Amino acid sequence: GTIGSIAAGAVASKLLNLDLEKTEHCLGLATTQSSGLLEADHAGTMGKSLHIGNAVYNGIISECLAKNGFTGGESLIDGKEGFIKAMASRSYDDYADENGNIDYERIGEFLDNNLNKFHINEVYLKKYPFCRHIHSTIDSALALKSDLNGSDLESISSIDIETYRIASEHDNFNPKNIQELKQSLPYAVAISLACDEVSLDSIDELIDKGLFSEEVSEEEILKIKNIVNKINVYENEELNQLTPEKRPSKVIIKYNDKIQENTTYYPLGEVENPLLMEDILEKFRLLNPKFNMNKLQIIKHIEDNSIRDVLSELGLLDN
Repeated sequence: GTIGSIAAGAVASKLLNLDLEKTEHCLGLATTQSSGLLEADHAGTMGKSLHIGNAVYNGIISECLAKNGFTGGESLIDGKEGFIKAMASRSYDDYADENGNIDYERIGEFLDNNLNKFHINEVYLKKYPFCRHIHSTIDSALALKSDLNGSDLESISSIDIETYRIASEHDNFNPKNIQELKQSLPYAVAISLACDEVSLDSIDELIDKGLFSEEVSEEEILKIKNIVNKINVYENEELNQLTPEKRPSKVIIKYNDKIQENTTYYPLGEVENPLLMEDILEKFRLLNPKFNMNKLQIIKHIEDNSIRDVLSELGLLDN
């Protein structure tokens, strides 16, 4: 929602070959439309999906307006009452002079230190349809699942989850809808242990079977809720110290007088623990069932093609 509008405006300006002045106006218009509150996500609403679509729309409409002479102004990002001041006032003040104006010499030093390197390794891919802070716990639960069988699941006496503060706050033991479910650490672990897969389709099936119902008769749902009742979530100060560089989580399962534990420091999809290409393509296929997957062959040669050529091959541009 916030940065997304600006990013969409930058991409649209590049694709439509706007000149510098019109690009500045486009970014200014996209910036003044940027919006979105994290509370919409953590409160279990559909707002996060709205943020994404609205950000793309804002970027595209800003490009169209700027292309046709609508002005946005170049100071909307770094002005005294601009985006940075509104969203990160402390950071703005750190780089401002005594009159409250941005010190561009200091900003230049910051940009030199941060723009002249690749940031692609700071991008992650999500394997599971849950909040990213939950993924390392899911990975640990799945690692332990391989040592358990169906009867062992019935014999579980407790599941202790030790993780960093932000992740531990995702402790909703009674989600009422799919948005709340995506923020529920206990249910993510229970579904991981009780079900064959953790995917959008499998979760839709669980909802159809009555996952959010008060009265349940489906065996699979009963199994999930039984596991949830055995889960404890704790904040671990040692794991706190490893963030934000890592997203660590430890899962401890006690059953049949046995104790199994597993710790994940980097969830699947981080550069330190990457997904396989086939996993990425499979996720794309599931999310885009009507897309011709053969078109993705160009990805193998992406460095030999321009962005426009790639988007054109994928059918995302009007030629």
